[in-house]
Amino acid sequence: AGTCIYMFWAGFASLIQFVDALVWHGHAVNKIPVWCDITTKFIIGAGVGIPAASLCINRRLYSIAAVQQTTLSLREKRKSICIDLAIGFGIPVLVMCLHTIVQGHRFNIAEDIGCLPAIYVTPLTFPLVFMWPVLLGLVSFFYASMTLRAFWVRR
Repeated sequence: AGTCIYMFWAGFASLIQFVDALVWHGHAVNKIPVWCDITTKFIIGAGVGIPAASLCINRRLYSIAAVQQTTLSLREKRKSICIDLAIGFGIPVLVMCLHTIVQGHRFNIAEDIGCLPAIYVTPLTFPLVFMWPVLLGLVSFFYASMTLRAFWVRR
């Protein structure tokens, strides 16, 4: 599920950036404000969703490397997928919601770039928005280290 989550967030963010670059080429006039309202939230989500997908992938690699049994029951497979979906979509949606607390205004528009999320930087912004990619990256690094350790021990 982690690779599918990664494809979703990376693909969606790339599509948004592509459309933004076409629509706002050579100007910064707010032609489609509803588009910016929606896509800036998805850009915030992708900033958290891609590290979350990395965490899901590293969790899966660790479970493969440290496996004691060769087959998983249907219940264990479902549980693993539900955890991946909670990490890969639940955390980004949570951060997308928390972003509204520290959003100074709806969005910014940059010429040739398009819609950008507006984030008012206060001490509250760090735990609500900025810490999530770093935290997910650190947990992912932990799982990657444990995976390498498990491979090393088996070798």
